[in-house]
Amino acid sequence: MGVVGLIGAKSWLDKERAELRLEYYRELSEYHAAATLGGCTRRDAVIDIAMAQGWQVREAKGACGAVDGLRLIPDAPTPWRRGAPGFLVGFDGHGCQIAVDCGE
Repeated sequence: MGVVGLIGAKSWLDKERAELRLEYYRELSEYHAAATLGGCTRRDAVIDIAMAQGWQVREAKGACGAVDGLRLIPDAPTPWRRGAPGFLVGFDGHGCQIAVDCGE
């Protein structure tokens, strides 16, 4: 009986993690929809968008080849990665958001 209970608990936990993961990706999608790379999104606009999501914003100077950068950290921890470092947003020499690839 205990084994059945453990399997049921694991199934419930897996479902909860999947739902949390989906919500996390929805937040990222909302951020990217608001802060599109199609134009020149300035640093202050990125900060405003991240703060509106309830995320922490930290400096990330010269991150991954960008002239300037920010690290955006969702306040809700991700269930599959404890202490997730968030993600990087880079800016070029003109102050416009650029895509960065750090292998994260």
